[in-house]
Amino acid sequence: TIKGLTIKSVYTTTNEDSSNYGALSITCTAEDGTEIVLRTVVLKDGEGKTITADAFPVGSKVDARGVVDVYNGEYQLKAFSANDITFIN
Repeated sequence: TIKGLTIKSVYTTTNEDSSNYGALSITCTAEDGTEIVLRTVVLKDGEGKTITADAFPVGSKVDARGVVDVYNGEYQLKAFSANDITFIN
């Protein structure tokens, strides 16, 4: 769990041939200034609709829970559910 992340940018996987189509890479800044990528699987809301990048506005603050993963030699936090990302005031 990492608390107090500020969303800096959001990228959506757009390769329709990929099982990750619709997954998000949310680049955040931690309170100490460290940049952290929060990677998601394809997230669904309570009605089964895909959650898009619009749900994660730049500048918003979140707490995130997941597992540490490595992509292209860089560490990232991988979230497996929309419930793993909580907006904070």
